[in-house]
Amino acid sequence: MMNVNDRQHQAICDTGLMLLGYEVPDSEEVEIKKGMVFDTLEHLKYFLMDYDIWFHRPYYMSHSDKNKRYTILCKNGCQWGLWARRQRNEKWKICNVRQPHTCRSSKPKGVHAQNTAHYLGHRLIGMIRADSDTYVSSMIETIFGFTGYRVN
Repeated sequence: MMNVNDRQHQAICDTGLMLLGYEVPDSEEVEIKKGMVFDTLEHLKYFLMDYDIWFHRPYYMSHSDKNKRYTILCKNGCQWGLWARRQRNEKWKICNVRQPHTCRSSKPKGVHAQNTAHYLGHRLIGMIRADSDTYVSSMIETIFGFTGYRVN
């Protein structure tokens, strides 16, 4: 019988940290830029979730209209905000970003508004499809690896 710890090194996960050519690096100086384009609103949302979870910057949705625009603001009260609009070609473009995002915490606080079961399920689906016998402990370590948060 194989020990759970023997398989943790085999965990593979599509973290989504690279989406449509935009990689979310682990540098503190990275900023989301005006003009970034995404194929769908869902791609934009997952990109923003990846970015905000990775850098511990929770946000809340201020306005959403799946046919027109998407607006988010910093949940911690700094002046950061992002405005995106649907383009004529059906793609979504970031039209404005109010910088900087000054509230970044160097350590996760234990919970994050965007680190939901839906988000994690979306990120883990590739790993589970590749190996349906994946241990829960492997998934927990994988989640910690790409979010910095420990889940139960």
